[in-house]
Amino acid sequence: MNQKDTGWLQVYCESNQEALDTILMGYRIAESQDVMLPLMSMEDAFILSHTSEPVIIPEQEEVDEFLPRLDLKFRIDLKNPMGYGSYSPPDGPFMELKKDLMESMKNSKKAIQKVTGDFARAFDRDYSGLIEQYRMDDAKYALIASGTLASTGKYVVNQLRDEGEKVGLIRLRFFRPFPDEEIVNAVSHLESIGVLDRSISLAANGFTATEVRSALYGNSDIPVTGFTAGLGGRDVRIEDFLDMFKMTKKGKGGNHYINVKEVK
Repeated sequence: MNQKDTGWLQVYCESNQEALDTILMGYRIAESQDVMLPLMSMEDAFILSHTSEPVIIPEQEEVDEFLPRLDLKFRIDLKNPMGYGSYSPPDGPFMELKKDLMESMKNSKKAIQKVTGDFARAFDRDYSGLIEQYRMDDAKYALIASGTLASTGKYVVNQLRDEGEKVGLIRLRFFRPFPDEEIVNAVSHLESIGVLDRSISLAANGFTATEVRSALYGNSDIPVTGFTAGLGGRDVRIEDFLDMFKMTKKGKGGNHYINVKEVK
């Protein structure tokens, strides 16, 4: 999360299968001619990195068909030398380069939608673009989460639905580019939302809650309650989710730490 403003695309995976598949999709997204930005694929430490689970590994022929041959416009060519990463003085092209970087980040949204669609057709696994909406059609409340938090969140949503609560979940797949328009549209019919962060920006609270509030500013007055939980790989339990939902339903607002132990 602390690399969010360095120009990389960021994907947060829910499972080891998604982590594998994202590598394949990531090459096509990052190497799209109107994007050309590096992409990092993230998985939760301990929860996924130290867990074994079966994955479907595609055949080499399938991968070769899905990934086109790389055609870089700018490559090292001894017959046509160019400068890379050159120093830019105050009157140099730094401003223009940063503007181009911003445009490339915006362009990546279309590339993500196209590539995830192509991947679904080729491998029969659909990752829904930038966000995944789970039981959101008639929801009054929603939790927003990424990574493995979303897996537990879906289980809790099912449990709450069985109890008559109209709650859904939005899984944030991409943090960069941030799906601001997609979030605004997804929550437009809700009464309140809770945002779960497994990271923290010191003095500014959770990264995701901050971004969601920024996206909604001027577009919606839905109460946003932020939660910071599971730092360092600590388990976020079902009872923690139930507590977060209760605060979300009340439209409590603010930012809250979950399952913090007393330091002796």
